[in-house]
Amino acid sequence: MKVIQTKRKDPISSENSSSVSFSILLMVSKSGGGSLTGRQLIVANAVVLPGQTGKVNVRLEAQGDENALGFSLSFDPAALSYTDASLGAGAGGATLYVNAAQVSQGRLGFVLSRFPYTRPWGEHLNAFMVDAIVDILTAVADALPDLLIAIAIFFAAYGITAMLKSFFDGVRSGRIQVPWLDADTAMPSRRIASLAVWIFALVMAYPYLPGSGTEAFKGLSVLVGLMVSIGASGIIGQAASGLILMYTRTYRTGEYVRVAEHEGTIVELGMFTSRLRTGLGEELTLPNALVLSSVTRNYSRTVKGHGFILDTTVTIGYDAPWRQVEAMLVEAARRTAGVLVDPAPRVFQTALQDFYVEYRLVCQAIPSGPLPRAEVLSMLHGNVQDVFNEHGVQIMSPHYLGDPVTEKIVPKAKWYAAPASAPQTRK
Repeated sequence: MKVIQTKRKDPISSENSSSVSFSILLMVSKSGGGSLTGRQLIVANAVVLPGQTGKVNVRLEAQGDENALGFSLSFDPAALSYTDASLGAGAGGATLYVNAAQVSQGRLGFVLSRFPYTRPWGEHLNAFMVDAIVDILTAVADALPDLLIAIAIFFAAYGITAMLKSFFDGVRSGRIQVPWLDADTAMPSRRIASLAVWIFALVMAYPYLPGSGTEAFKGLSVLVGLMVSIGASGIIGQAASGLILMYTRTYRTGEYVRVAEHEGTIVELGMFTSRLRTGLGEELTLPNALVLSSVTRNYSRTVKGHGFILDTTVTIGYDAPWRQVEAMLVEAARRTAGVLVDPAPRVFQTALQDFYVEYRLVCQAIPSGPLPRAEVLSMLHGNVQDVFNEHGVQIMSPHYLGDPVTEKIVPKAKWYAAPASAPQTRK
């Protein structure tokens, strides 16, 4: 870029007390040259009389593909003062920036920029952003009444659920008595009622939610519904199983139960799982669907007061008097700490197998924790062995491969062998 600056023909002397002002006019003309030397910046001569305003023309010999131009002009601030700068006819579509920070020292900076392709895009983008902001603000203003209605619906649902919580908590604590609801089913009933209230509130508030009528919102609703229907089938089955267990009162927290091969105390009955603590220090988590599909034995439901049912099974050969076996099992139960005297332990002959008789001892123990029950059962087994050893009766299940030499029967004289006692006969 070559800058050509010409001197003023009639310089102003410092003797003149009046100031001389000048303005600058920038013009762009297109030259035919294609090289860098074809572009020239020319500052034309100007004659400015004292006390008047004149113009200094600056002309750019351009090629038409320029994007920007920067240059500076110097002048004598004692003789001239700067007023303004403007674009000439040949510089249409360009933007002029003037840096007059050092005008008092006689220096001016100029930047001429032109963006023939991107300027319309920028102007359209500005208009688009302004229109978008206006549309958003208008939509927010239009949606405020409906949004307030939706918020009012949700607040009403919150108040109803708070009242339901107070009612069901009263039923659970015993402060409120109703014939159709008890303390065990108060909590699941509260959850179901609260869920129903919130679902109803969501359905009522849905038309008032901003954007609920758009296709995107409808598509998202369909997608969420499809995902729930496909992926939550197992969860819904577990929840339904939990509700069935709660409302049928299969077991309660603190009861000693046996589910399939698992045995222990129920520590939590949840919507999806039940937690069971065994006497060996284990805590098992059982899916409610598994519990519902299995046979459940409850050892705490039929007892008198606190505690649980304790039982054990032994098989003894036919040559042992059954009255003696029953008396020994009862004696072992009486020796066991924690086993109640009332109700008294009982013995049942549950099966007459090919080679032996199966006896089942049933009694009630006081401890309700899982660890004490395991300890009580262990002590009971030890006492059974001690009592049988004391009376010379083997705890075993014989199997025969041939006929024995002597019949395996109990003589009548031994029917009431110790510790059994014969019944008192009336005279």
